[in-house]
Amino acid sequence: MQETSGSEGSAANEPMDVDHTGASLSTAARAPVSQGSPRQIAAEQWLEGLMSRTSQRHYDILLHLWSHCGPEHAEFERFIASADFYVTAVHSECAFDPPPERIRNLFKGFTRLRMLELLCHQQDQSNPAVRSHIYFKQYNKLSKAFFETEYLGTADDFFVRTLADYEARFTPERLEAVSKIPRSADEEGTKVQLEVHGDTLWHSRSLAIVQSSGTGKSRLVERLNGRVSCEQQPSEVHLAFSLCLRREDEAAFPLGDWRFYKWLTEDLRPVVSHSSPHAVALVYNIRWMTLLRAIYQASATAVCRMAGEPTAESLAKHWKTECGAKIRTLEDDTRHEAHADVHLYNETERLAEDLWSSALSSLYAGKAFIDHERYESVHQLNKRLLREDAMSLYQSLDTIHNTRAWFHVCLDEIANIQPPHFNQPPPFSKDFVPTSKFSWVERLRSVFCPDDGELELPPRFWLIMLGTNASFAALTPPTKEASSFRIANGRLSHFPPYMHTSTNVWLTAHEDYKRKIFTASPYTASRPHLLARWGRPLWQSVMSYDKTTPMLADPTSSLSGEYLSFVTRKLLRAGSEQNELFEIELTSERCFALLSQRIMLDDGHDYGEFGDPHSHRVEANKQAYASLQRQQVDEHLRMLYALSTSGDTLGTYIACEPLVSHAAAVFMATPRDPTASKATVWARCWEHFRALVGNCVVYDQGTYGEITAQALLTVCKDATPRPSAGASNLPNQLARTDPVHHFVELRAYLESLFSTQNIKESARTQGAENAGQAAWANLLESTGDVWVNFTRFHRLRRLVQTINTDVLWDAWVHMTAIVGAKGQANWDLLIPVYCGAITEPLNPLAFSFIEVQVKAHKTPYTAVMEPSATAEFLTSLVQPPIILLLNVGNSAPNNAEVIVQPHLPSTRIETRNTRSRKRYWQISTRGLLRVNHPGLDALLPSSAGMNDFPISKHPPEVLDAWSEQRRHRMEARNDPEHDEWLRNLVEAESDLAPFFRGRSPAYTTHTLEKLAISYSHCADRRLPSSTFTSSPRAYPFQPMVMDLVLQKISRIEEETRPPKRSLSQLPQFAILAR
Repeated sequence: MQETSGSEGSAANEPMDVDHTGASLSTAARAPVSQGSPRQIAAEQWLEGLMSRTSQRHYDILLHLWSHCGPEHAEFERFIASADFYVTAVHSECAFDPPPERIRNLFKGFTRLRMLELLCHQQDQSNPAVRSHIYFKQYNKLSKAFFETEYLGTADDFFVRTLADYEARFTPERLEAVSKIPRSADEEGTKVQLEVHGDTLWHSRSLAIVQSSGTGKSRLVERLNGRVSCEQQPSEVHLAFSLCLRREDEAAFPLGDWRFYKWLTEDLRPVVSHSSPHAVALVYNIRWMTLLRAIYQASATAVCRMAGEPTAESLAKHWKTECGAKIRTLEDDTRHEAHADVHLYNETERLAEDLWSSALSSLYAGKAFIDHERYESVHQLNKRLLREDAMSLYQSLDTIHNTRAWFHVCLDEIANIQPPHFNQPPPFSKDFVPTSKFSWVERLRSVFCPDDGELELPPRFWLIMLGTNASFAALTPPTKEASSFRIANGRLSHFPPYMHTSTNVWLTAHEDYKRKIFTASPYTASRPHLLARWGRPLWQSVMSYDKTTPMLADPTSSLSGEYLSFVTRKLLRAGSEQNELFEIELTSERCFALLSQRIMLDDGHDYGEFGDPHSHRVEANKQAYASLQRQQVDEHLRMLYALSTSGDTLGTYIACEPLVSHAAAVFMATPRDPTASKATVWARCWEHFRALVGNCVVYDQGTYGEITAQALLTVCKDATPRPSAGASNLPNQLARTDPVHHFVELRAYLESLFSTQNIKESARTQGAENAGQAAWANLLESTGDVWVNFTRFHRLRRLVQTINTDVLWDAWVHMTAIVGAKGQANWDLLIPVYCGAITEPLNPLAFSFIEVQVKAHKTPYTAVMEPSATAEFLTSLVQPPIILLLNVGNSAPNNAEVIVQPHLPSTRIETRNTRSRKRYWQISTRGLLRVNHPGLDALLPSSAGMNDFPISKHPPEVLDAWSEQRRHRMEARNDPEHDEWLRNLVEAESDLAPFFRGRSPAYTTHTLEKLAISYSHCADRRLPSSTFTSSPRAYPFQPMVMDLVLQKISRIEEETRPPKRSLSQLPQFAILAR
């Protein structure tokens, strides 16, 4: 696929001025699909001029309702009527007074006209706009690119070396030692037999590849199939039998094999005499073994049909011809039957049915009731038959001279397999038994474990599973459902997931650019279009970027029209029959917000409680459709994202754990010794992290929220559990600024320092001023500039605010926002986030504390947005995910959430400016249990026994629309009095400090802020006096303090500008003096 080169003009460094309220019909809000096209702009002007001339009333209705009116809106009928009126007017105008030819030709692809037609004729399936083939063409383009685009780089070579290294572990000595390990769970097992063979106890010829959508999982397997290596003798050839287990209506590529998906998800409870979990699990495992037997038998027949001289090259060519997908493009009726006309797959399906019938016959032969022993014996029989079929294929491949053949059964999108007979009752029912929904995968992988010589599959026969959901691969330590007790007891384990996360095939082919990106600052490496570039061919084909300097240049074109429709369907897993109603310009910020939908919500596919898992059409009920949206999860890629290109957004992505960010991705993409100990893994991870933090940058995030992050915390999943310094073979005496020292020691800091009870005790015994300050100082000193610099805020490379330890300590004790999860004594990192605006004085109550906890499994965050076929829904997808700033964990599945609601501040005294008082945003939780969040319970107690927590309050300038934020930021930046105002405030604070001793810092800051604002605004008459409160209790100063305040303000007044009114004439201060 060809990439388009972008430019490095000045526009790349300037924030984009975008209308974020939707596609408005006004000229000022126009966002042409093709930027810089005079004909397109002329067409839009012609249409809007026609609208304004025809009927102002209908025009106003469209203008008012365009950005937020959907099918459930109360004014939707009026909106449709107005839209229909203008569609008729457009056709009439073209018939009687046609526009120029060049403008009329644009109407075919004119976005807004096409959307109006869709809105007016949603049910008319004959409408060509509804049955548009633009989406199908785009899908075909992407699907063809999967097979035709040149595969760059050496990712496939590294994967082949990884497989070879894993296969080398199965030595005869090791297999003999494994056979001596007791099988029974009751017998005492020992690992002495395996000590001579290394610490690694990997034992199954199965491997899981867990990566995001569009990052190259399927391409890697496609490249592996038919790969011949002649570098060594004998030559090696890799053969792969791939099944893509997609649902019938899923919009994705490569195309799937829906008939096999349907066969593997049939309910087997009717064929089991008694539906005990153990019996059902064994029968389902037999069904998988019959499919594997059918694959091996059909493959052996296909290999025997090879003509000509049997060589590695001829075998690879013959095999790719036998198993190649005949359908590579999107069709209405067979869109997920890629191998519909492939004889090998048809024969496999027929054999699987026959073998399954034979297995059931042997199970029920002459018996009305089947006991557990019968299930076990038939299971063992089918495993023995599976070995015989595999050996038959192995012998056929072994006849080829001077060739070592590998045979891989590759199961793509395996996490889609959710057999209904494994659905569990609700968690609160009496029949609920906690178990993994992917326990059947454990049994399937155990088939590839060489338990003994009679049941062991041939060498180089592997099972490779692919998916975006890490849950199916999180099988270490193995679960108790494993068929092998030696696996269940943890004496043996499977290979860890192969997570080749960030090495992009294009970057691998360009070592210089790869090195620049991997050693860049977190901000540069996390730019949205760079993250989008990691996806090939999905994101690469729908985004333009600068090929030569990808780190510096912005995307050269936005994503909209049919491209956005395709990506949206990809994210929502919606069928192609859905109307194309989504049209919105995708800016750089919105691009990342859209990408984040695939990594932010929950942990899997919970179809069972919403009905039939095979019927997920557009017309499904709301609950089932909401469940579909929660499936857009990529478990393996965890990241902390600092800000977007224009600096208007604070997005801290911590909902997915474990956190795998830039440095960890670099580490995971590099070759490493699979036998290395955990300590060695950590040591190498820190080595990469040290290289990363050497390129620190200062972020300027505007007034949305300020945090100066010098680096991102990055960890690796296979590095858990966290070792101590001694266990990691690290030096006992490390430098105070060393990240290893900080990470190892931080838990002790948090346990001793951040314990609310300890701080309160210290405050009572030692006084609030000295409590905890020494510990804070040590903590800040140890961090230095290595981890998170939360003491200095910069703006335009200038130091604006300095937060000392006293402020942080006070913010912790009096906090209004804390982000925590269960087990707060084991926090790994605490990040204070200042949510206030740096154009205003420091407010200790504007802090939020985000905790980062590293763990092998995450508790999912399951906030669900209700889908709707309107532009409003799409706009909600691409807005800043405010709720992701908080990671409060879950108390029960699908119940806990974080809500953001606007409120008006309540007041007991009704004044004339009550109506004009500003609203604030209340961020609170819903569905949490306080017993699971002891830290939140101690800091935010509830006398009424409420479980939910009011997390924080933010003023509107923090959580309002992006465009408003940009305007505030630009006004503050261009204010010439800003620096003078801050300097005067600091001076006033230092002069008045003795008179505020004993009062809370929040009271001091609030008072000084009011004085400074009152003076600066009233002195030059910029705001009327009614803006400020007239309550005499606003500032209850003692007379001496008030005199000094007046003297200070008078001195500032004389030094800055002549007052237009004397201080005593100002009504605010007259009230204060009284």
